[in-house]
Amino acid sequence: MEEEQSEFRHRDQLPPDVLGLIFTNLSLQELLTVIPCVCKSWSKTVTGPY
Repeated sequence: MEEEQSEFRHRDQLPPDVLGLIFTNLSLQELLTVIPCVCKSWSKTVTGPY
C-alpha cells in the first residue's frame, strides 16, 4: 500500500526561518531550556540567526 502524501510537514522538516517566526511567540526561558531539547533542527534554529 502506498503512503498518502500529506500537505503537512513534520516538525523537523519545517524551514528554519518559519520556525524562527513561530519561536518569537515564546519566552526567553522556553527558547533556552525547552526548544533545544525537542530535536536537533529546533536546537540549531534557536542557536542560529533565525
